[in-house]
Amino acid sequence: MTKRNPKQERARRKVDEIIRTTSRIIEEGRFHEATTHSIAKEAGVGVGTIYEYFDSKEDIVISLLEQETRALWGRIEQHVPDWIEMDTVAALESFVTVLVDLAFEKRGLAQVMFGYVPGLMHREPVVQLRGQAEMLVKLLLGRQAFASNQEVRDTNAFMMANALIGVLLGIGQGVPSTVTRESLVQQLSRVFRLLVEHQEEIL
Repeated sequence: MTKRNPKQERARRKVDEIIRTTSRIIEEGRFHEATTHSIAKEAGVGVGTIYEYFDSKEDIVISLLEQETRALWGRIEQHVPDWIEMDTVAALESFVTVLVDLAFEKRGLAQVMFGYVPGLMHREPVVQLRGQAEMLVKLLLGRQAFASNQEVRDTNAFMMANALIGVLLGIGQGVPSTVTRESLVQQLSRVFRLLVEHQEEIL
């Protein structure tokens, strides 16, 4: 996160370039060797500009995390109108597929996040993303006739959202090469189907 928000357009462009440069360095696998000086050089700014807005490399990464979680949720929201038209299980399976695809796409960033940012799961962008996922799952579960038991629905939504965000970030911790995108989608979808069926049985 930035120490202060840049107010002028020129300053905002510099901050954005610092964050973009850091993202590129991460994607290229050079983050651990990078310093604030090398990031500044590649971004075309003075190192003083970095310290004007960030305290450390960690702060730049957290700002990148904020941008990425906003962009990720924006991509998820594009699918919501379609999911509303599906039955609950099909909508949840589609949600799982989209999120796993995004997780594999951003696995390099997730690796750096877990390895470099202390207490990642409790950082505000991750907490907010988990809350958004939980609200979406509640929405999808709540369309069913059996969703009148709010306590059961909310518990399932909490479990599903935590599972999804855990997978999203856990992929960055080093998923074994034998675990494929397809197998993750199948495993999560199976768990979600069981939760929905269990909810129906309870009610």
